[in-house]
Amino acid sequence: MKCFNCSEEFDRDTMVALGSNLACPDCSKEIEEKDRRYLIVVISQLYNIPKPTGMMFAQMKRYREKDGWHYRNMRLALEYAVYVQGWKLDPKFGLKVIEYNYDDAIAYYKQQFLKSKSSEHITYETVKIVTNKPKLVNKDYAKKRMVDMEGKYGQK
Repeated sequence: MKCFNCSEEFDRDTMVALGSNLACPDCSKEIEEKDRRYLIVVISQLYNIPKPTGMMFAQMKRYREKDGWHYRNMRLALEYAVYVQGWKLDPKFGLKVIEYNYDDAIAYYKQQFLKSKSSEHITYETVKIVTNKPKLVNKDYAKKRMVDMEGKYGQK
């Protein structure tokens, strides 16, 4: 099997699944560490704190080891909760919002991916339409019209 990242051949038993792709152990560790660092940056930005708290790091570790969730999916769930669902985040609750939105976020992003794939094959045709605007019959009607400012004319 070929690693999707480095394109080297490896035995199928040694490959690690990253979503729908298979990667070699070295590339999977590298990708996972990069995703972890990116998750930390996103947490800092969304919670408006300099770095995640100890409780947040413990929750990240628990989600990764016990639940088997990937750091990338945790980040997507967090962004889904904030940008799509409109959640307001508070650091004292930690990353609990990820638990509530994980499955919905994964389904949402899969749906968005399928929509983008289906729209790749759409071809748009442009048609030039020529219209003739009608000529004005009386172009200078505004110049000939008198305005009665004093109210003298028009009264009987």
